[in-house]
Amino acid sequence: MKSISKISSIIVQTTALLRKFGCPEWADKLEKCRLALPHDTTYALSQIVSLYGGSGSINDIVLYEQAKPLLDENNKLHALLAELYDVCVGSH
Repeated sequence: MKSISKISSIIVQTTALLRKFGCPEWADKLEKCRLALPHDTTYALSQIVSLYGGSGSINDIVLYEQAKPLLDENNKLHALLAELYDVCVGSH
């Protein structure tokens, strides 16, 4: 069984970064999935995983501030995204 509480926690951390650095549309997508998790886990997980594929996916996000990429924040974001994906597909 997937850990809904762990997935939810990762999403909360990820959405905070996304909102802070100007990516509210991605934060909103993840938040919708988080809210759906307890009610329709299979659907929510499929929606999360679908964010990762192809060009223009959640993996392509680069956080900037004053036109400069943020190294630490991007490393944190992509670590969270990797962890979220792994938990959702069952690697952990």
